[in-house]
Formats: sequence, C-alpha cells, structure tokens
Amino acid sequence: GLRLPPSQGPWVAPATLEIEAVVDGKGNTIQKVQFLEGGAVLGEDAVAPFVFRWVGVSARSTAVVARLFYEEGASLDSSPIPILVVNPKPTAVLNVPVPNGGWVAPTTVAMEALVNANGNVIQKVQFLEAGVVLGEDTAAPYRFDWVGVSARNTRVAARVFYGDGAVIETAPTQVVVSAGQPP
Repeated sequence: GLRLPPSQGPWVAPATLEIEAVVDGKGNTIQKVQFLEGGAVLGEDAVAPFVFRWVGVSARSTAVVARLFYEEGASLDSSPIPILVVNPKPTAVLNVPVPNGGWVAPTTVAMEALVNANGNVIQKVQFLEAGVVLGEDTAAPYRFDWVGVSARNTRVAARVFYGDGAVIETAPTQVVVSAGQPP
C-alpha cells in the first residue's frame, strides 16, 4: 500500500509530499518501486523504505500509484491514492486614498481592492460599510465609488469571492467624513 504524510490534505501549492510504499515482499526479492501519476513515472526507489519526495506539486486533483517490481521483472500496482493540491488563498488589500484635507460631506469615497488571485478564479469583490454591502465589481481592477457619503466615522472593507464559494475579507479601513459648512 501507499502512505502519505500525516496530513491527508488538501495540500497548498507548491506542495511537497513524501509518499511511502509499504511493501510486504512475501519472500520475493524487491527490485524497485516506481511512483506514478496517470502512468507517468514521478520517481523510484530501489532501497527500503521505498519513499518518494514529490517537490513543487502544483494545484491538481490526481492519484498516485506505486508499482512494485520483483523477481524476474514481474510487477504489481498498488491501489491509487487520491491527492488534492489547492492554490493558496487569494490576498487582498483595500486601498482608500484620502483626499488632501480629508473628506467633507457630501463626498465620494473611491475604493479599490488590490487582489492577488494566487491562481484562483475571482468571481467578484463586494465593498462593505460595517458589514453592509455598498456595491460590487466582477472584473479587475476591482473598484467602487461610494457616492453622496454623509458625515460619519465608519469602517469599510472588501470581501473577495473565489473558487467554489470561498470568501476572504480585507482588514477594515477607517473612513472619517466631516460635516460640510452650512451656506
């Protein structure tokens, strides 16, 4: 059989997996063990313990098989073991440039979410005030102009939707809008 590292995944790309073939030779001479993905040889080991260190594994859903060679070229394949390697989570920072002199009501607060997708598909970015959705953008650059903002001291953030329904949120950014001068 095959044994993976204690963590059964999913692993985060670029992953390093140490895969061990647990072999009971039953009296046969073991020549080597090959480790295969989809029929392609990833590596082999001719000395027990039969271990393969797979370095830099990219995001994928795959399976690995150990092929045991014994006696006069006879071989036997293990059952495949599933391996899931995922992209790292995206990262995002909310950029809210403060105009010279600060914001004075009524004003427009321009926001941009700077998103590093890390290989993930980004579905959309929502822009929030105190957890309430103000607007969203579905294409980079992810921007939103919050128009007609009245005097307030609040926090805004961006929520990034990626992959299969996964979400990350930026750290909150403080927005202070002072009252305008009466006529």
